[in-house]
Amino acid sequence: LRCLEKEPADRYPSADALAHDMERFLAGEPIEATRPSTRERLLRSLRRRPAPFATLAVLLVAGLLAIAVPVHRAARSYFAQASTPTQAPPPRSATPDSAP
Repeated sequence: LRCLEKEPADRYPSADALAHDMERFLAGEPIEATRPSTRERLLRSLRRRPAPFATLAVLLVAGLLAIAVPVHRAARSYFAQASTPTQAPPPRSATPDSAP
């Protein structure tokens, strides 16, 4: 598929190079053209269909926020309670109170 690439720089440089690769293919030898990497295929797909990727990105951010906000609030509440001083119980007198 190298000969069908959109960008001229990604195609075979000449018809001779294509013919050489075809001869190698027919002889059962490895060809010089390589498959696009996973990254290249993902970027092409992203350029061709941006809407599904944008939707996926929005859902991912919303999911992360749905987890992060409650965790942040719980942590803030926990640390607020931990930092407030507790009241000491009233001092007990040494003599018992007598009830009349």
